[in-house]
Amino acid sequence: MGAGASTEGDHSAVSDSCKAFCGAFSPMAQKSGDAKTLRAAAWTALDGNENGHVSLDEADTWIKQQLTVSLGDAGEGERLWKHFRPSYIRAFNDAKDLSDRAGGEHALDYVHKVEFRGFLAYLCLYAGMYDAFALIGAGGGDAADADRKMTLEEWRAGAPKVAPYPFFGLQKAGSEGADLEAIFAEIKAGDEWSDGDWVSLRGFCAYIERMEVAGETAWGKLLTAGEDRPKAPGPQAPAAAEASPKETPAAAAES
Repeated sequence: MGAGASTEGDHSAVSDSCKAFCGAFSPMAQKSGDAKTLRAAAWTALDGNENGHVSLDEADTWIKQQLTVSLGDAGEGERLWKHFRPSYIRAFNDAKDLSDRAGGEHALDYVHKVEFRGFLAYLCLYAGMYDAFALIGAGGGDAADADRKMTLEEWRAGAPKVAPYPFFGLQKAGSEGADLEAIFAEIKAGDEWSDGDWVSLRGFCAYIERMEVAGETAWGKLLTAGEDRPKAPGPQAPAAAEASPKETPAAAAES
């Protein structure tokens, strides 16, 4: 999925929509001179008022614009923007407390320029998580038909489909002899946002994060960057996007 992290897994299992989404942002998330040039231009477009930091609403608008430019198709750009929108707040919340170099009164409320590369990496990371969740939530069928709840039955049908994704927890679930019911119970036990016999998107992402950290993977290292920084309350999600509180901190990536 790109985003400057080397992960193991069959990326061909990731949906074409997710690949297209990440392709709009991962080139800017690399550690290279060309990527830094791309980030500088992108930040200029994103931080239109030049105050050095951006809100979730500003980021949301820019994501849509970037997708349109990258794909050269306004309709497809809007489709991907809407489809992956529930994941943006997770990327934002993980990036906004990444760096001690982000000072000032609003240091923990906004994403600053020094945290922008991390935000780009997180956009791809959480888009991948959402992509897997949507596929499972559709019972292994068309992810466009999915809701934001995952039942045990959907997990049983969908887990084999997402086992090749580059996430340790999903690969574990797809291993021979894996007890899918026990793993679902483990996910459910850590899902404080579910009030029924289902798992929420937040709970699913939290499980993947825990497994990446426990497995000491490349993603796990990204997800624990900045963990010792004080946390600020997360912003409200844009309209139509699911909100998420701060879960685990993320990407060690500064411009």
